[in-house]
Amino acid sequence: MLNQMSPRAQHVMALARREAVARHYGFVGTEHILLGILALEQGGAFDALRRCGIDFESLRKEMEWMIPVPDKTPPGEHIPYTPRVKAVLTCSAKEAETFEHPCIATEDLLLGLLAEGEGIAARALNRLGLTIERARQEISRTNFGPRR
Repeated sequence: MLNQMSPRAQHVMALARREAVARHYGFVGTEHILLGILALEQGGAFDALRRCGIDFESLRKEMEWMIPVPDKTPPGEHIPYTPRVKAVLTCSAKEAETFEHPCIATEDLLLGLLAEGEGIAARALNRLGLTIERARQEISRTNFGPRR
């Protein structure tokens, strides 16, 4: 299974951590990864979301509504990933292998969020009409898809 991430995917994860810290969370959750994808404003995941017709402002509002109110105590410097994020990363690695990517790319993170299916990110995307099947179809249609 792949463990390495592309530079953009690494950047998404760094942005996810920043989102969690800025919101005073003591953990990085799936919602923070999706906010990181949106904050990056480029890459396969961002492009796939746009091509699938996801309105980014509606997505942000949906997540804000779903994200629980955090503790007001600022988190420490090193905050952990939730078990769901660890599952997302495992799913992302499997998606990367399916698409024959040399490492986990941002679109694999998006598919990992949807494949895990229970986190705030997946629920928000599903509420806006995006399914994993639709996301895979869109990613397969582009140059990000498998080279079969």
